[in-house]
Amino acid sequence: MAVAGAAGIPIVAPSTGAPIFHQPINPLVFNVRAKYQTEVEKAIEHLPTVGVNRIAIVHVNDSFGRDGLEGFTRKMDALKLKPAAVVIYERTLLEMMKPAAELAKADPQAVILIASGKNAADLVVRMRAAGSTAQFVAISNNSAKSFIGDLGTSARGVMVTQVFPNPFSSSTPLAREMRRLAAGNKDVCCPRRQWKDSPPPKILSKACAVPAAA
Repeated sequence: MAVAGAAGIPIVAPSTGAPIFHQPINPLVFNVRAKYQTEVEKAIEHLPTVGVNRIAIVHVNDSFGRDGLEGFTRKMDALKLKPAAVVIYERTLLEMMKPAAELAKADPQAVILIASGKNAADLVVRMRAAGSTAQFVAISNNSAKSFIGDLGTSARGVMVTQVFPNPFSSSTPLAREMRRLAAGNKDVCCPRRQWKDSPPPKILSKACAVPAAA
C-alpha cells in the first residue's frame, strides 16, 4: 500500500479486513468489504438474540489475532457480557490440543475463531471429539472449501461470517449495480434467471461465482 500510495495509484477492493486499509482514512483506498473487527462485532451482536451469552474467543498471537480481539472486547463490553474464555495460541502451533483443552474447561456456548483455516479446523475437530456442542464462529478469512473439507463431519454447527453481499439479492445497492453492469456482458456472470436453461459464461466474476449448471 505504501508503494501504491507514493505513486498515487488507487487501491480498489482489497481482499482483507485489516485495519491498515481502513484507519486512518486513505482517499486512494476504496474498500467494499467490512473490517475483521466488524465481522466479530456483528457475530457477537447476533449470538445473544438466540440465547447465547457465554462467548469465548481463541485468537492467534499476531496483529490479525489482536485485531479480532479488539473487536471482541469492544462489543462484549458494550453488551455487558463477560468473556467465557480468551485463549491465545502462537502462529507456529501446528496442533491445537492445548487451546482446545483450555476452551473445554470454560465450556462456552459459542467460540469466536480468529485463526487460520488449519488451526481453526483442528480446534473444532478436537472440541467436538471432547463432546463440545458449542457454536463456532469463524470470520471471512476462512470462507473457503478447504476449511469445510478440513472440518469433515465436524462442520455442523460452524458459522462463517460473510462480507460480500449476495450478488443475486436486490437488498443492497452494490449487488444491484453489479448485476446492471454485468447484464449483456458474456464475459461476466448474470442473474441466474438469464442462464437458467443454458450453461453460464465460461468466465465468471469472482464476486458471483456459482456452481456450473448441470
